[in-house]
Amino acid sequence: MTITVSNNQTIVFNAATDTDTSFDFSGEKSNIQLTNLSATKPINLTISGNFGINHSNVLTFLKSNGVSLSKSSVTYTKKTDISVITLKNSSGQTLGTITSSGDSYGIGAIYPDSSSASGSLQVVATTNSNNELTVCFLAGTLISTPTGDCPVESLTVGDTITAYVNGSPITRTVSWAGKAACTVKPNHPDDLAGWPVRILKNALSDGVPYKDMLITSEHCLFLDGKFVPVRMLVNNQTIFYDKTISSYTYYHIETDDHSVIMADGALTESYLDTGNRHSFRSSGTVVTLGGHPSKTWGNAAAPLTVDRAFVEPLFEKFSLRAQLLGLEATDHLKNVTEDANIHLIADNGTVLYPTRTINNQYLFVIPSHIQSVRITSRASRPSDVIGPFVDDRRYLGVCIGTITLSENNTIIPVTTHISDEPLSGWNKDVENGERWTTGSALLPLPVRNRNSIAQLSLDVKATFSYLTDTKQEKLSASAS
Repeated sequence: MTITVSNNQTIVFNAATDTDTSFDFSGEKSNIQLTNLSATKPINLTISGNFGINHSNVLTFLKSNGVSLSKSSVTYTKKTDISVITLKNSSGQTLGTITSSGDSYGIGAIYPDSSSASGSLQVVATTNSNNELTVCFLAGTLISTPTGDCPVESLTVGDTITAYVNGSPITRTVSWAGKAACTVKPNHPDDLAGWPVRILKNALSDGVPYKDMLITSEHCLFLDGKFVPVRMLVNNQTIFYDKTISSYTYYHIETDDHSVIMADGALTESYLDTGNRHSFRSSGTVVTLGGHPSKTWGNAAAPLTVDRAFVEPLFEKFSLRAQLLGLEATDHLKNVTEDANIHLIADNGTVLYPTRTINNQYLFVIPSHIQSVRITSRASRPSDVIGPFVDDRRYLGVCIGTITLSENNTIIPVTTHISDEPLSGWNKDVENGERWTTGSALLPLPVRNRNSIAQLSLDVKATFSYLTDTKQEKLSASAS
């Protein structure tokens, strides 16, 4: 039997009484609720039509049904283009299977080189396989609702919260609530390591926020009509990475329309699903299988901006306010050098220093048998050297233009650094035949004559200012 599910329908499937069934989603925004799941009568469902991560139709089941996300699995097979979820309880007993056409849960895209991909349902729901950025609240954040402030971790689907449209409060309903866990990676730059950002009470203005606020670094504040990622406002005075917290659970809430909401007295954003919903576990007593269409910032309640001209005045404003509050920066003055320390490291580990420089030309003697070198230098990120209000988080080593290899009275152009996009240690962009290294850039050399010595010429078009503290130098080296 096949049941056609049109728009905005809710169908309850009672596993205790209903037989094996096929569902065909012909519309959107519909829900099949699975109830009374049991190992004594496993279900066998087939799903077709508009279902999966690009659609708004979902399957839900109560956690009280005994489904174990860690024991349950999802498998996608490329040859048949079929996805299968096997639901199991904590004892490993099968409660049923759900088969759907296509890569309904997006795991084939996560493992593109495999003929099939599988994992526990919990892993698929919570693991950030694509290194997506986290945009969330931490537990204890108080969200404004029509009946008063409510901890974010207590909100579930169907609850109402207060949103702001053109500055006026309205009521909106929570359409999705998710949570996940984070363990900080301290060997990464602060903004990418996962450290939560603490915004001190009164940091933005009097009473805003009205208590210390903890959010993830990519979470946006609503300021002067636009959304600004909080990482761009970190002043190490009133807004800083809280390094006393190395692991935590984070939460987010979604409304049908992306919203400006209030958290701890500060205007911020609700969740905008740009494709990372699988990174979260659903909150409350209901687990959802399926998804909503991914959105973009074109669907946002206000524009996102990372423009320095807009963000830097806000950064300066909050830094000045911190000084007026008597708060000094917790970091020390930056130690910066203009010396790039350009040298080569040959494929046999030999360090080669320039024999001479002529204007911007760096000349190196290359011994015989060397087939590749790494152009090595200091490297730093503009967001670290200039300030977080600069949305440029590339490691900049040196900018290289023309490269030539002279051997046996023959000058050979070397162009792999501008023609080979994925070449290790190079930034992605190539402009006017020039490309920035990240501090240790691989340069394969042309086929060489045996037992000959060559001269390599590098045209260094630009260098940068470099932080000299040990941690930054180690991070730049690991980025190459």
